Amino acid sequence: MFRTQKYLLAILGSLFFVGQAQASLITNWSFSSNTTWDTADTVFTDGGGTTINESDLISWGATGGDHTVSGLSSFDSRSAIGIGGSSVVGTVETNGAPATETAVLTHYNNAIRLSFSILESATLVTDLILTPLLPEVGDPLAPLSRRIATSFIETPNTSEIEDCGFETETRCDDIFVVDATGLSSSFEINGWMYHVNFALGAGTIGPLTDLQCAAAGVDSGCVGFTTPENAQTDIGLALTITARPVPEPSIVALFGLGLLAMGLVRVRRNKKFAA
Repeated sequence: MFRTQKYLLAILGSLFFVGQAQASLITNWSFSSNTTWDTADTVFTDGGGTTINESDLISWGATGGDHTVSGLSSFDSRSAIGIGGSSVVGTVETNGAPATETAVLTHYNNAIRLSFSILESATLVTDLILTPLLPEVGDPLAPLSRRIATSFIETPNTSEIEDCGFETETRCDDIFVVDATGLSSSFEINGWMYHVNFALGAGTIGPLTDLQCAAAGVDSGCVGFTTPENAQTDIGLALTITARPVPEPSIVALFGLGLLAMGLVRVRRNKKFAA
């Protein structure tokens, strides 16, 4: 029995040291990020006026208009969604809060003629480079690129519209629907699984109501955000990193051996008492 007990203690000791070896969690990172619109993936509806499709600005509406000026007639105004602070460097903490801002999108929501060519969909691309800082400085990781696809609905805003068909703050808020699959990515380092998550809006993208999804022409359960008319709305893109340990095969095997050893001890004890 004593030999079995020594064997059990050796296994438990091995489990402890393996667990210690796995505990090299990276707690702090430095990062550099660059966020742009993929100009090759921007889609406008057919119509009049002019469109602008640049890496930091997408705009549509009246030819010669100014998207930064609100309150103009729908014949003269433009709307736009731009990116400010597209290149950012900073630090982020694993399992920390709050989220770290990497870019700011601004929607200039002005009432324009629906006969104009209007934004229909666009893809936001954010390229991220992470470098471990703590417990020790390491080499930069391979660049991580995320593509966040969005579709956009320019709602009608004429005085004749009494019911937008969905709950709204202003006459008819514009609607952005976001493909949430582009907001996260995962990788493993030294027995830890790290999850990189991006969020849009006031900390997160929220589920839209069934009526808002229907107005956007998509199925219920969609996610996104809305922006009020005749306003400039900032939409922050923010970064968080979370982590969890990944059980190593050696730990699982040693744990199984430990259970086997404990079973042998119990069997021998039972035989001793039965004798």
